[in-house]
Amino acid sequence: MSDELLKLLLNMDSASALMALVFGITGLLWMLIFSLFCGDRVSSTKLIGSGLVLGMAFAANHVVTYGLSIFIVATLVTELHFLEKIAALFWDRDKYWEHLQKQSPAAIAEKAEKEAQEIQQSPSEEDKPAMDVVRAAATVSGPVGAAVYGATSSLAQKLMQTEDRVLDGLVLAGGPFEGGELLKNYAVRYGATYAEFDAIIRFSDTHYVIELKQGDSIRNANFAIRQIRDRVPAYTKVLHRQNIDVSVRPVVILPKTINKKAVDPMGALLYTFDPNDYSVKPWSD
Repeated sequence: MSDELLKLLLNMDSASALMALVFGITGLLWMLIFSLFCGDRVSSTKLIGSGLVLGMAFAANHVVTYGLSIFIVATLVTELHFLEKIAALFWDRDKYWEHLQKQSPAAIAEKAEKEAQEIQQSPSEEDKPAMDVVRAAATVSGPVGAAVYGATSSLAQKLMQTEDRVLDGLVLAGGPFEGGELLKNYAVRYGATYAEFDAIIRFSDTHYVIELKQGDSIRNANFAIRQIRDRVPAYTKVLHRQNIDVSVRPVVILPKTINKKAVDPMGALLYTFDPNDYSVKPWSD
């Protein structure tokens, strides 16, 4: 019996099959355990999928399946937009960036988390009265006494909901951009410049690039105005590359409680929104 087992182990085909089986089972068990304790469902799904592909490749024990499994796993764990970049470079697609104009959900959530952290920071004296409005707006239903404002993710979720409501109202009947085509969470790249916008509102002769800030910090408001103003040229160049000749105007929407006298428009169109009913009004009102 021991001689037969020794011969079996010394046989290269049998040994490789056995090793493939051992590595395959070990890898699948590790991936399954890790995915159960991993809070990120996307990562868990990718991990389980990679494990299944590798397990089948090990079971087949063939060089072709190994090659295919490496390719499949590589595409599973690589971001889609990175693969699209490679394809665009390989085929020299000039209009590739048209397909990258929609920000990913992860990028949108990350931006909301960043703004939530800015709101939670200690405000200056001139900002303190208005901060209570933002914090009150971040309260959601839950256990009595649960301070949502203290949980960044909850506040970020509320900020995203408020942003959606305000932006949707811009193009509805009675809104300041009634009848325009609304594109939310827009992003373009021109050369080394990557420009993100909360929204784009398109008319036949004018495109409005929108930035919405929900905190009452004067410093953050002025920075947002300067930032969106500086991003306009990149968007304009992308339009010109697509043979679209329109005027591009930067728009910044701030809470109605902000100290208007301390805000520098810097050539941008300014509006205010009410966090209670999400209405948007001209800066002069």
